[in-house]
Parts: sequence; structure tokens; C-alpha cells
Amino acid sequence: MTRPEHMMGMGYQIQHLRQGVRSALLVAITTTMTPHLSDADANEFSVFYREMLIGMDAEARESGAQPKTLNQLRGFIESKELPEAITTICLTLVKLMEPPEPLL
Repeated sequence: MTRPEHMMGMGYQIQHLRQGVRSALLVAITTTMTPHLSDADANEFSVFYREMLIGMDAEARESGAQPKTLNQLRGFIESKELPEAITTICLTLVKLMEPPEPLL
């Protein structure tokens, strides 16, 4: 039988891994989308990207900052006039960022 502290450690590792995957997917969205944005839209997305990352920054959370949500990211992508293939790729990456269904 597994000890409770071992289970907590595994949970922390899984959470850390999920944050890393989420960050990598956000970078993939950025590198896919940015070349197709105007300078103004790229600057807007840069700010949006930083606000998305607030969800992973403990200091920002403690200060009361609210991270952008996946729905807001989805809406941002859909609001830009991107080629259909780029929009589809980015929205697929956003879907991969969604938390998995609970096992229980």
C-alpha cells in the first residue's frame, strides 16, 4: 500500500507535469499564430500570453491577478482573421490544454 505522503508527492509531480505541458502547448500556439498576425495583434497576443501564464505564477496569484482562461484564448484565436488551417491547428492545441476528465 502506498503511503499518503508518497501519493501527495505523485500528485504534485503530475500537477507540475500538466503545467509544463500547458506551457509547451501555449508556446506552440504562439509560434503557429504569431507570423500570421499584424504587429498590433501580435502585441495584443503578447500581453494575452503573459496573462495566460499568470495561472502558473504563484506570486501573481497571491497578488490577486486573474489568469486568462482557455475560453478566452479560444475566443481570441477565433476573433483574428487567420488562415483556416492555422485557426484549426491553434484550436486543437487549445483543446489539448483542457484538463482531463476525472478518473472517478
